[in-house]
Amino acid sequence: MVRKLQDKVARITGGASGIGKAAATKFINNGAKVIIADIQQQLGQETAKELGPNATFVTCDVTKESDISDAVDFAVSGYKQLDIMYNNAGIPCKTPPNIVDLDLESFDKVMKINVRGVMAGIKHAASVMIPRGTGYILCTASHWCGWRDGAAYILCIQVCGYRHC
Repeated sequence: MVRKLQDKVARITGGASGIGKAAATKFINNGAKVIIADIQQQLGQETAKELGPNATFVTCDVTKESDISDAVDFAVSGYKQLDIMYNNAGIPCKTPPNIVDLDLESFDKVMKINVRGVMAGIKHAASVMIPRGTGYILCTASHWCGWRDGAAYILCIQVCGYRHC
């Protein structure tokens, strides 16, 4: 069996459940060692245990740049490399029917997690990948925001134009 990710180290934000957990499972089945980085500490630890010896867990709140940096440092100190950074953590954008009812605090929270958290993930993963001349950065963008009463719908893009990382 060909294991496409043999000897690779991946870090997945939002890896304790959903798409992140499914990706972690697939990566491990293809030979990778996976660091599950998630704000859900208990669920993250349970997921790592369920996925076996090639999964580890580190608490990571993507709104805190120091948590993101620490999780990258964890990969480098524990495995001597970071080959794949999957920025998957995100929350849905719950918009009101009309833009005049938009709660800017909720909007700021979405942007802090879905955009700033992703950019910080790219920044810190790149800081260890660029010197090695190799690495892959993946970013999930799947939350739609929109107003039914307005002409425009806004896609909460998680990575402002970084398509080919």
